[in-house]
Amino acid sequence: MSVAPNTSTANNPLSGPLSGDEFSLLMSSLAAGNPPHVAVGVSGGSDSMALVLLLDDWVKSLGGSVLGITVDHGLRNDSSVEAAQVGAWLKNKAINHKIVRWQSDLAQTSAVQARARNARYELMVDVCVDVGIKHLFVAHNMEDQAETFLMRLRHKSGLDGLGAMAKERKLDCNNAITLVRPLLSIPKMRLKDTLKARSQPWIEDPSNNNTQFERVRTRRLLSLLELHEGINPARLVGAASAARMLRTKLERASEKFIENHVTHEGNSGAMVDACQFFATPKEIKGRVLSRLIASYGPKNKKTDYPPSPDKISRIVDWLAGGATQQTGDNSRTLGGCRIARKGGFLVIRPEPPRRKPSSRMVNNVTHEHLSQKSP
Repeated sequence: MSVAPNTSTANNPLSGPLSGDEFSLLMSSLAAGNPPHVAVGVSGGSDSMALVLLLDDWVKSLGGSVLGITVDHGLRNDSSVEAAQVGAWLKNKAINHKIVRWQSDLAQTSAVQARARNARYELMVDVCVDVGIKHLFVAHNMEDQAETFLMRLRHKSGLDGLGAMAKERKLDCNNAITLVRPLLSIPKMRLKDTLKARSQPWIEDPSNNNTQFERVRTRRLLSLLELHEGINPARLVGAASAARMLRTKLERASEKFIENHVTHEGNSGAMVDACQFFATPKEIKGRVLSRLIASYGPKNKKTDYPPSPDKISRIVDWLAGGATQQTGDNSRTLGGCRIARKGGFLVIRPEPPRRKPSSRMVNNVTHEHLSQKSP
């Protein structure tokens, strides 16, 4: 475990501690409850330590409470020691704290960070549900947002992906837990300066220097872009914000289309006016379809994402091409839904569960297979 020391701050316009008034302004447009009883993911790094201290001050001034949650991922020998250290720091600040442990499948060696991230959110959601907390805060900052924008650009994301991380989003399939990111516009240096001003150490994660991880490579690319091209994190965050604003307008147009041209049939599905659907721009077609699939598809995941834009686009093209009338295959499945074009309507229904073959069917197939191999 490496604990970062407290050193003086260089003179930089993007540096300096974040004040209580600044943090209150950041919180003014975000959900937290009244009075706010919230949870915070605390790894012990500078970002999450700054957030939990700032949030604790703000929440307690309003008569609320904070629960720090640390996930012991077990990926390093020091992980349990680090989790205990976070607990000791928070105890000194009279902040409630809970450690949860992730049992990783050691046989799986690929996508370690992605699996750990998903597990971390699932475990924190479980804690929130157990204690009745509805708002989970995490400490993603300006550099994190800029890195996410670059990574999604590299992966050829569409408009939704380039919007990067939202300040708020529902985290579980029941929409009971809201994930809140109040620090997306705050440089990492200011969070470190906030801790230095409070004489609060933090933990340095050695994986932040491991170039086998895409985010670490992107972080280094970001520093080169700023050094040689003047493209700094603030500019990339501005681009992400513009993409998100455009996305919001398209979402509103999609909502209006659904309100005016979609007939819902309880839990059994929806019927879309095909004439109106095909008269709308493709971007809205895709969003309408994605929303309906999210509404009628299975909801058994704690953290769920809609089908990829490429898959949605292919379904839209298939519907527009009249494939249902040109071939015998008159439906497609996506996201747990069956989509078909029937007359003047598009029909989206939950995909029926697949039936397991009966023992009689299995025996018949086996007998037929064996008889075909006999001379």
